[in-house]
Amino acid sequence: MHRVILISILLLCTTAILGQPAQEWRVWVKTSPCSGRHDWISVAKENPTSYGLSYFELANVIFPQTPCTTIACTFEDATKVANGLKAMDEFYDYCCRDYSVWENTSTKAKSVVVGKFGTAGMGWILLKADLCCEEAEALAGIPNACSGHDQVACWPGSYAAYNPQTQRTECYCNPGLVWNANKTACIPGIPDCPNIYANSETLWDAVSQQYLCYCKTGYVWNETKTACVLPIPDCNYFYKNSVPVWDEATKQYLCNCPQGYVWNQTRTECIVNSIPDCNTFYKNSYAAWDATSNQYLCYCPTGYEWNAARTECIKVNAQQDEPVVNPQQKKQGECNIQYKSGANEAEQYTIDVKRNFGSLNFSYDTYSVKDRIHIYYGGIKIFDSGCVGASGSQTLTLNGISSVFTIIVDPRCDMDTSDTSWNFTLGCPN
Repeated sequence: MHRVILISILLLCTTAILGQPAQEWRVWVKTSPCSGRHDWISVAKENPTSYGLSYFELANVIFPQTPCTTIACTFEDATKVANGLKAMDEFYDYCCRDYSVWENTSTKAKSVVVGKFGTAGMGWILLKADLCCEEAEALAGIPNACSGHDQVACWPGSYAAYNPQTQRTECYCNPGLVWNANKTACIPGIPDCPNIYANSETLWDAVSQQYLCYCKTGYVWNETKTACVLPIPDCNYFYKNSVPVWDEATKQYLCNCPQGYVWNQTRTECIVNSIPDCNTFYKNSYAAWDATSNQYLCYCPTGYEWNAARTECIKVNAQQDEPVVNPQQKKQGECNIQYKSGANEAEQYTIDVKRNFGSLNFSYDTYSVKDRIHIYYGGIKIFDSGCVGASGSQTLTLNGISSVFTIIVDPRCDMDTSDTSWNFTLGCPN
């Protein structure tokens, strides 16, 4: 399209008729330094270069066979040629690529900035640099942002951006700033920090002269600086071998010993709680982890019990009336739930039937390997199945004393070495 314009200009100028105004005007192109679209093509009788500040050459250096160059024309013809050349794409090789386009990360508004190292300030990201003025205007969608028309002078702390609603360029405050009462300056705003960042507060920063968000006392920024969180203590620094554990009750981290370690006597260090050789200290005993005390304890195996001095595990009679139950086998139960054999050692179930009066049914089955079932109520044994391999049932009466029953299953009561199998159900009161 531009070449068609150039040919039209050439035909126009060759029709000049003798007797017209003096033909002493030529078309010049500015080759240095770079310039804007409006002044890179000039019309003059002599070379406009002056004092080494700007350098011009005849336009036919860039546009061969351009009229009004080697041969002069009238001012009117030269002006028509110059106006046609100003629109040519060759301008982009000589323009000042001194403009950049930026976008606001919050509002998505765009702004044109002049200068190789100019920026739009905090809260802006660069979209493209090294642009001619009109390229920057087109990318930003802001007509006349830098080309010399309708430019807006904004106050410090603000920037110019095109408003598509009003269809004009207006001033906006930089991120973190707000207009003062008469809209003559942008001043620091007061951010609602607690609603932006959890556990933060708004405080004035004298250095930057603005309000900033800080973590409340006792809190620190998380890695992404999107919330204030409680710091995780370096427990091992304060208490050797300890680890931080979140405590839901106090809503904070506490230092505890990991599994396999226990506190020393002064509770200043976690020491290894090795598995004791129980049988060396207490004959026939074995070691098992006790979660309540967080350590290994020595227990007697099934068929054995502590002697009177608690220095040894000794065999017990198969028909013991008060079986010994290890702590880890003491469990809570519910009525109308069937419980089945678990381990080959005594198990205890404490069941609260929630009523003190009435009657209920107890049913059981000990199958072929003999087991013995004991039921206690109000601290007194009220049922004993005996050492049997059979099924049966029993009606139990609530006498108002309590609503709690304790059921103990003593498996392999005849010292049978086979794995046992049993079940029982304590019904709910009628």
